[in-house]
Amino acid sequence: TSCIGARLVDEVFSHSSKHSETYSAERRSKKNRSQQMTDAWTEVVKVKTDACLAEAKKYKKSPSTVGNSQKEEFSLTKCVQIIEGMEGIDDDVYMKAVEKFKDSDWREIFVNMSTLRKRVWLDRL
Repeated sequence: TSCIGARLVDEVFSHSSKHSETYSAERRSKKNRSQQMTDAWTEVVKVKTDACLAEAKKYKKSPSTVGNSQKEEFSLTKCVQIIEGMEGIDDDVYMKAVEKFKDSDWREIFVNMSTLRKRVWLDRL
């Protein structure tokens, strides 16, 4: 069996030396195809990213479309005034709420909650 193994090794080396030029050309061709595929994939990702960003812009409210009354209704100041008017809010919960209020969505949610729900929400922070 070691004779068979030696023959196989000899065949592999003789085959590779005979076809080294062909192998190199095939390898370059594979590298070129690989680079082409990478370039194509990069372009696909770029196009999809641009499309997603364009779609997101469509739904994002621009500052000019948001009226002053809505800005004031869900302002950080308004949320702090509400929480200041509530009894039994400890400093840790207060600071966690203020962190949440940096996000306009959280401010709008908080302002629209009932007093009971505000209390539950604050207790869960």
